[in-house]
Amino acid sequence: MAEKHVRQITQDPAGNIWMITNSTVIRHDGQALKSLKIATLSQWDNLKSICATPKGDIYIGGQKGLRLVSPELDSATFIRPRFNVESVVFTDSSTLWTVSLGSIYRLETHSPDKIEKIQPPEYSGAPVTFNKVVLNAGKLYALSDKGIYTIDRKANTLHPLFYFGSTVTDAIFEKDRVWFGTEFLGLGLYDKKSGQISLFNQETDNPQSISSDEIMALTKDVFGNIWIGTRSAGLNLVREEDGKIKFRRFLSDSQGPTVTENDTRSLYADKNGTVWSGTFGNGVDVIELYPDYITGLSTEVAETGWFGNRGVSCISPSGDDIWISSGTSGGGFFKFSTKDSSREFFDPKKSNLSYPYLNSILDDGQGKIWIVPHDRTINIFDPKTGKYEHYRPQDSKSSPQSNFNSFTIDKRGDIWFSLPGNGLYRFPKGDDWRKPTIYTAGNGSRGPSSNHAHPIFTDKTGKVWFRSPAGVEIYDPSRRRFSQMGKGKGISVNISAGRTAPDSSIWLLGRQFLFEYDEVGKRFEKRTVPFHNRILWRGMNIDPKGRIWLNSFKEIVCYNPKDSTVFNLGKHPDLKGIKLNIDVLTFHQGKVYAGSENQGVIVFPLSIADKFDKKPNIRFRNISTSQNEKYTLKDDEKATTLEIEAKSKLTSVNLDLYIPGEYRSEAISYFYTSLADTTEHLIDDGKLSLNNLPYGNTEIALGAFSPFGHGSKATQKLTIVVLKPIGYIYYISGGIILAIIVVGIWFYSQKRKTPNTETEPDTEKQTAETLAKGKKDLEFLATVDRITKANLSDPDFKIDTLLKATGMSRTSFFVKIKQVTNQSGSEYIKDIRFGKAKELLEQGDMNVSEVAYAVGFSDPRYFSKVFKKHFGASPSEYSRRQKPNAVAQKEHRE
Repeated sequence: MAEKHVRQITQDPAGNIWMITNSTVIRHDGQALKSLKIATLSQWDNLKSICATPKGDIYIGGQKGLRLVSPELDSATFIRPRFNVESVVFTDSSTLWTVSLGSIYRLETHSPDKIEKIQPPEYSGAPVTFNKVVLNAGKLYALSDKGIYTIDRKANTLHPLFYFGSTVTDAIFEKDRVWFGTEFLGLGLYDKKSGQISLFNQETDNPQSISSDEIMALTKDVFGNIWIGTRSAGLNLVREEDGKIKFRRFLSDSQGPTVTENDTRSLYADKNGTVWSGTFGNGVDVIELYPDYITGLSTEVAETGWFGNRGVSCISPSGDDIWISSGTSGGGFFKFSTKDSSREFFDPKKSNLSYPYLNSILDDGQGKIWIVPHDRTINIFDPKTGKYEHYRPQDSKSSPQSNFNSFTIDKRGDIWFSLPGNGLYRFPKGDDWRKPTIYTAGNGSRGPSSNHAHPIFTDKTGKVWFRSPAGVEIYDPSRRRFSQMGKGKGISVNISAGRTAPDSSIWLLGRQFLFEYDEVGKRFEKRTVPFHNRILWRGMNIDPKGRIWLNSFKEIVCYNPKDSTVFNLGKHPDLKGIKLNIDVLTFHQGKVYAGSENQGVIVFPLSIADKFDKKPNIRFRNISTSQNEKYTLKDDEKATTLEIEAKSKLTSVNLDLYIPGEYRSEAISYFYTSLADTTEHLIDDGKLSLNNLPYGNTEIALGAFSPFGHGSKATQKLTIVVLKPIGYIYYISGGIILAIIVVGIWFYSQKRKTPNTETEPDTEKQTAETLAKGKKDLEFLATVDRITKANLSDPDFKIDTLLKATGMSRTSFFVKIKQVTNQSGSEYIKDIRFGKAKELLEQGDMNVSEVAYAVGFSDPRYFSKVFKKHFGASPSEYSRRQKPNAVAQKEHRE
């Protein structure tokens, strides 16, 4: 970077970072920095501002005017020359707002010759001088030497947000407050509700105060952190702890995380969590956060220079230490101590590493750390002496681009590596590691089927598993043989990872599916992860409780194969704001260590998933019935039965649902599904009301969702048993059925008094069978009646719904309904519809069309026709006949 005074930084929709110096436009595409050679620019342009439009157009402003950078990035065309632009923002499809010589202007890109100056306001008789325009959440603000103003874009007018006695240099707008930097008076915080302003100034004896009162730039990163750039005192990070504002300083001459230059003139937080700091004299510092939002592996680490954006390629636990390798942006590796949270960085520039960018890192269990860079070399590092030894294959048949890749450690302690194109390398445990055994294709069962086989894990029996173009292969050390578990045994996709569970079951991961190995059938069975079949998984691991953790570009998912529940950790509130772009995931000392592609290591406790290990149960309280009937609640935490001693034909019940323990507060909605209607119904505030319950059993499946994604569901079965009074006569769809229980019991008791065993049959058995059959018939009709009435207004209601609810075949249903009612199914439903229609017409509150729609007829004319055929009178005639009765009933109701 020839010019090192960075004036402003922004980002286009494609993710490229753009910045300007005095006469240079610079673009960073995530890979490399590129200074654009724009011949039309010179040092006299004195560039001051840059903005990107939603379409990706780049506008730059400076002392000579406003320019549009060409799509070829080789020129910048004036759209408004001889116009000193100090600040520019793009607000809609064609409008640019600029600051020039202290005033605000509006111009349209399609007609830049037409420019409109916004009438400047006055404060205490003096004109207000503006220095910057800021667009936030669709609102436009103007910063000035008298405070901050809002801009009415329709009326082109300015209105004060608040006044302040010093020039406002930059601002961050939040919902209820505004952070703003001042030229000489430190950092300000404006409370929109109270209108109060708090100031934070440098305190000489307080290292947690802001480092300078001269604030040049502000930005807010994706994690919600406020960053402050000062004129000569480095960067400051705002911390809010226990209701107090504290500051962490980053200075070029401090210990720990540092910046290269203390004079910061511009700041920008990109979409990936990286903060770009434009300095006055030393280019740009790239600040990458390695956050631990839950347990505190580290607070934040600032990496300076263009290669501070490290990605994690491998994580290897080793006693109380964690070894972490980086494969991007500078490479190198770390050692993190779980005892004192200290971290040591092994800079590849200052070590004997053969190459800085690393594929993997592992502890061999003998005090040595094996490091595999991208250069077909294995580096063995001794932490005690700090010395390196190197292994490089002598006769490599692989391509120059091929490197040692995946690995596993077998039961003997030997380390297996793959060198694609060259076969498998088995390094023996101990000092003989320099003489590995090489297994290549073409040797039958003595070698793999392909020289592109990759070791993935070692199972509990000591067998080493590999993935290859042929599917899956196994090396059995007891037989010294390789065997293929190819696509003909259930594997139909490429395998990327595999693990052995605590119960010795074996799981393999394809790009979209899990496979469980069936030891008996010697086949793989596909296991679908609910709701996540379209995700391309990057890796997997299995925790000590047998839960399978899957990581992808967007999320971490915990899958319990015992009950197929799935918990999306990306939706956990403690992980909010973290982009879970995870490449590798491991467990150590009760914690999860997730290596991100661009955010370092994210750490959280393994117990975060423990409370979902067992599905929580829904409990019941505050039970009440419509007529204060007696009830009994039988609750065994697996299923609940509520028995109600009914006083009338139909009864109603109200219950409050709740989930005990900490899960309760996380349940966001309850629902229920009944046999009569398979649709899920939401239950407001956990209050369940069931009306018009018939005699017999009503089964309901209850559930509650939590905010942690698919599968986080509490479920409970509730059976409500409505007991009828003994000897009660009740009606079902016009058919009168006399309950024969009392008579049957009396008859049976009389028979018992004078038994005749020689001539009489087993009357006890006959009576019991008769009672059981009558009860089943009543329950069947009650179910049909309830479902039909629940769907009465639906013209598309069909027999299929009844078949599904009763669990009967079509033939069995029609035979049953004919036996019980002496009617066909359609005739029975039609009788119910007409019975309800008569009831509504008798009430006199609805006209004929309304009654037709209410009982499931979409055509009122057809309804009138069939009604007359059924009853011998049209609906209107029937209604007129019933009118006196309807009036009397209405008066009685009132």
